[in-house]
Amino acid sequence: MERFVRTKTGSDGMAYQRKIGLKLALSATLQKRTFKLATEMTIAGKFDDVVFYLEDIKELWLIQTKHTQNPGELTSEMLFGDDKGDFALTKYLESYCKVQDDWPYEEKRKRFILSTNRKIHESLKGQISKDNNLDNLLSFDTCTEHFKLEPNTEQLNALSKKANQNFDTFCSKLKDNLQSSDLKNKCKFLLEHKTPLKQLFLKSEKQLNLKDEIPTQDFNLRTRKLFEYLKQNNCTTVFVDKKTLNDFFEGESRKQHIPPFVDETIFNNFINDLILSVSQPNDAEMSKILQKEMRVWMRNFIPPDDIGKLPSSVVIDSYKSIEEKFNAWDNVTQNADFLNLEGTQKWLDSIQIEINSLVNQLSKRSCSSLKEMQRYYINRRLSYSSKHSDSSTLKQIQFDDLKDHHFIDQLYDKLKDQKCFLLVAEPGMGKSTLWQYLAFEAQKKCPENFVFLFYMNNICANNQEIQTIEHALKIFDGHCFEESCKVFNNDANEIILFLDAFDETESNKIDMALKGIKVLMERQNIKILISSRKREQQKLEKLLKINAMSIILLNYDDQLNFLKKFWNIQDPISEDNKKRLNQVLDPFYKQSLSKSFVFLGIPLLLKMLAEIFSDSKKHCTISLSDIEKVSKNSLTVADIYDKFITKSLHLTYNKVNNKPSNTEIPRKIHGLITEWKIEHQLIALKEWLPLEICILLYGENYDSKVHKIIETIVDASEESLIIEVYDKYPRFIHQSYSEFLVADYLKEFVKRGDENGQKEIINIFHEQDVIRMFFFRNGK
Repeated sequence: MERFVRTKTGSDGMAYQRKIGLKLALSATLQKRTFKLATEMTIAGKFDDVVFYLEDIKELWLIQTKHTQNPGELTSEMLFGDDKGDFALTKYLESYCKVQDDWPYEEKRKRFILSTNRKIHESLKGQISKDNNLDNLLSFDTCTEHFKLEPNTEQLNALSKKANQNFDTFCSKLKDNLQSSDLKNKCKFLLEHKTPLKQLFLKSEKQLNLKDEIPTQDFNLRTRKLFEYLKQNNCTTVFVDKKTLNDFFEGESRKQHIPPFVDETIFNNFINDLILSVSQPNDAEMSKILQKEMRVWMRNFIPPDDIGKLPSSVVIDSYKSIEEKFNAWDNVTQNADFLNLEGTQKWLDSIQIEINSLVNQLSKRSCSSLKEMQRYYINRRLSYSSKHSDSSTLKQIQFDDLKDHHFIDQLYDKLKDQKCFLLVAEPGMGKSTLWQYLAFEAQKKCPENFVFLFYMNNICANNQEIQTIEHALKIFDGHCFEESCKVFNNDANEIILFLDAFDETESNKIDMALKGIKVLMERQNIKILISSRKREQQKLEKLLKINAMSIILLNYDDQLNFLKKFWNIQDPISEDNKKRLNQVLDPFYKQSLSKSFVFLGIPLLLKMLAEIFSDSKKHCTISLSDIEKVSKNSLTVADIYDKFITKSLHLTYNKVNNKPSNTEIPRKIHGLITEWKIEHQLIALKEWLPLEICILLYGENYDSKVHKIIETIVDASEESLIIEVYDKYPRFIHQSYSEFLVADYLKEFVKRGDENGQKEIINIFHEQDVIRMFFFRNGK
């Protein structure tokens, strides 16, 4: 079943049947289901519009589409009374018999489907029953219904009688010609029907002789019935001219089939195999459904924080692109290739390349690449208790060990009445990574919902009084395209809004952000999920009137799986790799690193450590002898940060100089690396301290110096493991990197013994707990 014969009819319904075919191919491809699809398949007769085979259920659908601009209703008279109308069952019964007799392929079951955008008329209500066994791929719309016929006895008898009229007429006409003395007309009739008739006769010297018997198993019912009729009517010997005698057994005739004969078994099978698929969408609605299908497909590979920035034209253009590809395939006449899963996937892959190119032109996100993160992501577990909550709805909600993807599953189930969620955790616990993962999962699992991911460190100043949804969304300008913003104003749209890193909101924008969130909370169609460090917990719990969720620490197995993924270690694990993994993980449980969890989370420390000992391909390069330093309790948190930042700067140097990433840095360049580190410290100071303090700690030319550093990094695109360029400004990928650099700079400042600035440094320690931790604990 690789190729088929296609007969192009050029009918008015071609555009619609193409959309039906494209929808089936798209849906099956997105579900990764093996299929074969044909259009206008000659051998399918009246059911030739779309022929669709599903491998997993071994089922073949032969579909006739009847679409009209003014659909109206499908009546009993249209099916049973009208012999020539679009829905006359006698026509479809004839095609059914032809397919059953001549179909060259093998399938477990054939379903013959009469699809229409008409609705069911009252006159059919007692003559149909719902078919709930048809695969949902054919349900293009929520209004679509599938029915099986249950005609009454009178209808069955009338239809059965009509079904054999053509057969009876043919038999009578054949008998008259065979017994006629008009040799010319007799020979003409025989030659016109020689393909189905020659199998019944034998050739003698001057005549055709009807065979004595024909094997039942070798002939279909209509041929057997015709043979019996000819014997009963003494049509056993037929005299013809010599030319006809020779031509009769050579080649094929134009008319290759005799009309079907329908007995009770065939008729019952037809009624059982026929499906009325009604209330299907019209042409314009099918276009929208296909666009929605493309949007759902896009949501599986474009992260929420990117998809919100794309104009709606991207969906329309992608739909037009795949429609063009389908139509080009459909235009092939005669011998055509079946469309299958692999072919449709290739179309989608080519469109995805174009979309990814467009996405790459968008401004960057605030977090590391989701695609990179997914390579080594470990599913997290959440905990929540409503013990002290003021919210009545939350008193019934509690979970101690809920996996991240199950949390999304329950958003509109057990958690359906909960509008707001708050997650708090200390730096390095993976809040932003979790928010990216959850937003992406929500986007994939809730295709009917609109999902947005906004970063609170990117919000815009809004001088207006924040009273309306428009005012609130102004804060997030740049996060989503203007058309996406309109989604919030439609109460029919269910929205899931993730707000990441509230604690990174600039201090002069916090009140504005809180007012914006309050306005968004008033909308009944919006669920809001906010992440933050613990220092903002009370403020947010008071606003949202909920308790905060927490992230459960990664256990030993989680950490082991993370390192295996990050270093591309495949099972079975070698003994050397087992030792490496265990010796890296031991300090997180038994030694000094375990004492730092109050301030820093295992995920970030583990990722940094994994990165330190990785080559450019993310393979572990640490030797067993080198790893002894870790196992002997000599590697502190400060060591991890310092080594990670140093490696980042080494990689940046090699990148700028077009050298392989693992190239050893020359000794004479070490001074340059140290200078780069100081430059990063100066940028970090700008993030955390007022300008006057920065000048006090560095000197009068601090502002011009840091401006020049920023300009150089942006112009040269000097991005690294610790810093990225976002909206023409260098930004630390994780906030703790800048906090460590500030603490490191302050240490050196204090070492110089300069009495100026001592009071200011103490104030910094009062306000910034993580910087204080880095400074005093030395990472221990």
